[in-house]
Amino acid sequence: MLFILSGSSGVGKSTLCKRIMTSIPDVQLSVSYTTRPIRDGETHGIEYWFVDQSEFRRMIEQDAFLEWAEVYENFYGTPRQELVTRIDQGIDVILDVDVQGARNVMKNMPDAVSVFLLPPSLEVLKARLESRGTDKSDVVDRRFQKAQAEMAHYVEYDYTIRNGCLDQAIKEFESIIVAEHVRTKRLDHAWMSRHGLARQESNPVSSRTERERNVIS
Repeated sequence: MLFILSGSSGVGKSTLCKRIMTSIPDVQLSVSYTTRPIRDGETHGIEYWFVDQSEFRRMIEQDAFLEWAEVYENFYGTPRQELVTRIDQGIDVILDVDVQGARNVMKNMPDAVSVFLLPPSLEVLKARLESRGTDKSDVVDRRFQKAQAEMAHYVEYDYTIRNGCLDQAIKEFESIIVAEHVRTKRLDHAWMSRHGLARQESNPVSSRTERERNVIS
């Protein structure tokens, strides 16, 4: 299934995803396309697929993205076919996406499970953004302002995790994944029937109608 993970820059989404992928088998991270410059330590195809704007626009025209957006003068997009293929193969996929992108994905894939990651406090978040050293001060200020606005949308998500302690946040995310897999609505009812684990009953509505008919007669 698809797990949507949102949260502001500096809240710890990347670290959380990496730890989850090592602790739970068959969980992978959806790799998005971006036009932003590659940073030191990043690898093409691992953190992102790095492309120029002309290539990104060509993919938009081909409807290759499940969702895409412009963020801080750079484009980001989720590849549609790659995501669908992995899920069809029985792989759980985590999609790290902002609030705007999450809304679009929820509309297109309503069965997706959404999780919002909160920082322990605004003061800690501001310190994390400043300590990364990857952005200029004006960009840090913009990211912090956007983070404050985004946090108001946590109520739109299925789950909310406060990342005050990384180990605790990981346990909570793991619990969400495990719990979603055993929800009754996700059971393979055909498999249950083949193995005699599900009762074979007629349509409940039809049965009720038949009982009502007998009472009337």
